[in-house]
Amino acid sequence: MMIKPGMRHLPNPAALTLFFFWCFPIFLPLYFLYFTFSYYAMSLSWGGAFLIDTDESLDQGDKIILPSTALQQLLAKAPGGELPSPLTFCLRHPHRSDIMIHGGVKEFSGLDNRISLPLWMMDALGLKQDERVVIAYKQLPKGTWARLRSLTPNDAPRIQNYRATLEAHLRQHYNTLTAGQTLTCRYGAMEYPFLVVDLQPAPAVCVTDTDLEVDLEDIMVDQAQTGSSSHASSGQASSMIPISLNSTKQSTVEKDTYRYFELTGLSPGITKLSMSVTVSTGDLDVVIGYGRLPTLEQNDLLDISSDKDRQLQVDLTTLDETKRSLTIGIHGFVDSNYTLTIDVENKGSAEVSSNNTPAPEDTVNKQQCQNCHASSSAT
Repeated sequence: MMIKPGMRHLPNPAALTLFFFWCFPIFLPLYFLYFTFSYYAMSLSWGGAFLIDTDESLDQGDKIILPSTALQQLLAKAPGGELPSPLTFCLRHPHRSDIMIHGGVKEFSGLDNRISLPLWMMDALGLKQDERVVIAYKQLPKGTWARLRSLTPNDAPRIQNYRATLEAHLRQHYNTLTAGQTLTCRYGAMEYPFLVVDLQPAPAVCVTDTDLEVDLEDIMVDQAQTGSSSHASSGQASSMIPISLNSTKQSTVEKDTYRYFELTGLSPGITKLSMSVTVSTGDLDVVIGYGRLPTLEQNDLLDISSDKDRQLQVDLTTLDETKRSLTIGIHGFVDSNYTLTIDVENKGSAEVSSNNTPAPEDTVNKQQCQNCHASSSAT
């Protein structure tokens, strides 16, 4: 038969039939496994409310610790007794269905009716130790694309092979990502925060055993509006602004961004700092880190009140003598203008006495951080 130009020579129907019967035994087990796994994952239903425990060893990722009874319940409800891998869960505030985060499970070794969470996950949910969190198994689609925003873009050159470091950190420590969460990537002794801006194909995805394409979107941080005591030159973009003792800086911060101030060279004779933040317009949060970049999720001292005048006392006696540096982060809840003042507090004087003996701390109307033992005004 002559084939005219533009015509396709269709295969013999008998050949197609023979090919189908020859290949059917090969592809059938693969189709069976795929549909079986999908059925098990979609039909698994489990959830409950648990009391929260904190575990600092979990802070580098999104994995949680569940009680052994949770594993028994999951196995009992799983069709055929087979659990999907990885197990991913949705965690939410017990009274706010719009506040949720996702995570994987590290192990089933917790106490009955209790769950161990990373500190950043507790902060994201707005929950504290011994409060209840609602958790439910949720199968998440495999992530294909993520857009992350560096919250400290000018620090990126400190990391060699920036993208590879971030992707390796995700593979090692995370099972899931949720749009809007802040994740922290450790590089050396420093930690670098990223905001998860967008995800595909869903607002929450699984990142295990998937080829996730990561796009980095840097924030160009505008130069702070400086007062008479500022040393910053106009027009310069910086995410880490140096600040000295007994000084004042006036600045601005945009919504959902951080402004960082670095205080270094603290002598051992300085045992306590008095810090004040006066908010002229807007609303903001104050975070402090010892030798690291603090975020709302990971910090050593935190003030998230809406007070216009914030007073914080920072105890430096527990600070590592080999790295006496302090990073102050101002996070914009909305676009805000503020004034930051740092003074040395020692017996009411800005000077350190000769015997380096710190003045006793006034504990009236104060509360102490359980992690770093620094105190701040009660809110």
